[in-house]
This record gives sequence, C-alpha cells and structure tokens, in this order.
Amino acid sequence: MVDAVNDATTEREMDKAELMLYGWRECADHLGVGWSGIEADTHTMAKHGEDRPMCCGVLLDWEPKE
Repeated sequence: MVDAVNDATTEREMDKAELMLYGWRECADHLGVGWSGIEADTHTMAKHGEDRPMCCGVLLDWEPKE
C-alpha cells in the first residue's frame, strides 16, 4: 500500500492511495495487528533511495508525474 502512494502518477491517484493506507493503518491498530513505520521506511529507502524525506514509508517530496 505504501508503494501505491509513492508510485501514484496523479494527485487524485495519490490521495486515494493515501486514504486507503490511512484506513488500513487505523484498522490494523484497532485490531491490534502490528505494522511498523520503520519497516515501511526501510522498504521505501530500498526502492527510492536513502536520502528522500519520508514518514512511515510515504515520500514527503512526492510530486505528480504529469
């Protein structure tokens, strides 16, 4: 789901993916299912580079690819 946010090509696509990720995280927390923001960061670093700004795997400098 983090990849869907980071790999989105339009603002609309990114917003939708980000809302789905947020909902998944809320549900996981509610059900007591663990998820790791650090693991998400590690995944994103491996895919997009270690120097990109991110939070819980979501790139903070994301821009549309239009």
